[in-house]
Amino acid sequence: AGPTMAAEVALLKKLVKDELLKPRYRSDDPAMVVEAVMHEQGIASRLSNLLYQHRRSLEAAPKTMAEQSRVLQPPGGPADGKGACGSAPRPADQELDVIAQLQARWRKHVEASLRSLCSELGLPLMWPSASAPCGKPAVRGGRAVRMRGVYEPEEMLEVIATTGHPNASTNALLGFGLVLVQLRTPTLAELVERLGDLNTSVRQAGVDDELRGWFREERHHMARRVLADGHTPVLFRFLRCGAPVGLRAPLWARALDLEPGGGEAHYAALVAEVGRVAQVTDGAVCRDVLSPWNEEEVFLFREVVGTTIACFLRDPEVPKLAAVPGMAVAATSPTTGHRYAFPPCGVLPVRGLASLAFPLCFCYSDPPQLYSVFRALWCRYWCKLHTLSGRQGTLLPLLRQFELLLQQLHPSLYIHLLNLDLHPTKLAFQWVQFAFASYLPVAQLLLFWDRIIGFETLELIPLLAVAIFLFRSTDLMRAQHADAALLLLSDSSQLQVIPLLQTILHSPSSLIQPPAPDTKQKREHARRA
Repeated sequence: AGPTMAAEVALLKKLVKDELLKPRYRSDDPAMVVEAVMHEQGIASRLSNLLYQHRRSLEAAPKTMAEQSRVLQPPGGPADGKGACGSAPRPADQELDVIAQLQARWRKHVEASLRSLCSELGLPLMWPSASAPCGKPAVRGGRAVRMRGVYEPEEMLEVIATTGHPNASTNALLGFGLVLVQLRTPTLAELVERLGDLNTSVRQAGVDDELRGWFREERHHMARRVLADGHTPVLFRFLRCGAPVGLRAPLWARALDLEPGGGEAHYAALVAEVGRVAQVTDGAVCRDVLSPWNEEEVFLFREVVGTTIACFLRDPEVPKLAAVPGMAVAATSPTTGHRYAFPPCGVLPVRGLASLAFPLCFCYSDPPQLYSVFRALWCRYWCKLHTLSGRQGTLLPLLRQFELLLQQLHPSLYIHLLNLDLHPTKLAFQWVQFAFASYLPVAQLLLFWDRIIGFETLELIPLLAVAIFLFRSTDLMRAQHADAALLLLSDSSQLQVIPLLQTILHSPSSLIQPPAPDTKQKREHARRA
């Protein structure tokens, strides 16, 4: 980031210098001229955004000493800056031993799964080939490539749940969680403070625009002013309260630091690579894209999403941009003997990967722009949901946050679901791992993603998951069979994301309605009265 920032600053200095050398500025005060030129040429906004991005990268970088000592600690134990037995704390970019063991188990699992896939299909990891269009599996040696993935989401959860360690909680209720590592998670009070713009006194797109027509128009005008200003912190602050439907696409692109038309050449090169090289995982991509084909609102986007995912798996720039490291497999070419990483993007396709691309088709009709936004969202946010790490904002802390919040806010519901042989974490796992894609209606999902981008945090995901459980708690407590509970949770058609988030932050008890007494209980109460 350092050389890139230095080069950008040098370019901005040159632009100012070249402008000041023009004859019309020679008689003016240099200090006033510099300020005027920077604003007129948009240099002030670019410099401000550059400094903001640099500060954000420093805040997101792994820290040493105190922060790491707070990540793993005994329940109620002090964060004194020391590890076990008074040992010096390790740097935060070095994972805890239990996390490192978990990562090693997971890597071994996916590598074995990939080898099994290659052996079953009789295919190498990659080979030169004219890529078959999605929906028509590639054929090699007369054998059709079966559409199966490298792994399923449930496989990752199984590895997480079966990895124990000696620092597991001894609390009877907290010990029922599947994430046994004592990771530091935010309390509800901390979330209320961080997510202040979700206060019920603040007007929200997705709520107030449905009730007040003037608010929709006002929000649209504000969005245009924010885009014209181009100041990144203002963009993020604006998105915290939701984006107007018609301007969501440029707002997201600007917030994700994407230049208009900037990725067209790169996208064209990736499309050519898709036609030049086939991958053993292409069948998994086809299956993933085809799985929702019969859903009326998404089947039209099947082809463009298939191309988007195929390009993504061949993009060597992804590992350089991702917020956390991916998981590529080291391989050797049988013809040249050269070693390479597979896949080039460092992301082995999980079933459901395409669900993160389908909602973007409702915002972006241009394939290169669609791809650029998908890649930017993955590198900044979604990669954290598919990485096993102890770092804040990644999958394990988010799952732990979900477990602790649900146990604290409604322990009876937690125990009731366990008695039905339904572990809440298993029920919510795919919600968390895919940021509610393919679960929420598209309009509600995009409103939710507005807030993720605006607040720049994934902690909203477990918060919403707990809110949904609490919202359904009355009916779930009445459920006597697992099938009935699953049916209740599968229905997302009536969910309103923003009111749920506001309520769980500021009045979680109002989401929990006590079950109404049955007729026999009513008669007993009447008799006693």
